[in-house]
Amino acid sequence: MSFQEGDNVLIRSLKKRGVVQKCLRDGRFRVAVNQMSITCRAADLESVSPSKETSARRSHGKKKLPGSRVREIDLHGYTVERARESVLDFINRAILDEESRLHIIHGHGSGRVKEGVHSLLSSLDVIRHFEVSQVNSGVTVVYLS
Repeated sequence: MSFQEGDNVLIRSLKKRGVVQKCLRDGRFRVAVNQMSITCRAADLESVSPSKETSARRSHGKKKLPGSRVREIDLHGYTVERARESVLDFINRAILDEESRLHIIHGHGSGRVKEGVHSLLSSLDVIRHFEVSQVNSGVTVVYLS
């Protein structure tokens, strides 16, 4: 079975649900589980539907409660152009899912990806505010309108 970024999955060996963060080149997938990222093969994963709690919350139009898990994208290893394209897609999916806060993980490195992402965020009307995380300066926190 093939998975895409954003798919809800079950990691069979761990019996834990997660979300596919990234499709890697060698047929493996980076999966976000709680606050961790785990690399798995497709054979280790099973497609699952979003939890009933999440579906019910979205169907009633409510925003996520403070303290609940924040959607994130990890841009480590991306070029500036690829990072900008990925962030646009990430924001579009977040808007469709009625997210209000996002984390963009750009890392520290040379700062070019961070600058490119911040330039993009500044140009988008759907961004209410963004700031570098006070906990980790390799992460930008984005607030959607």
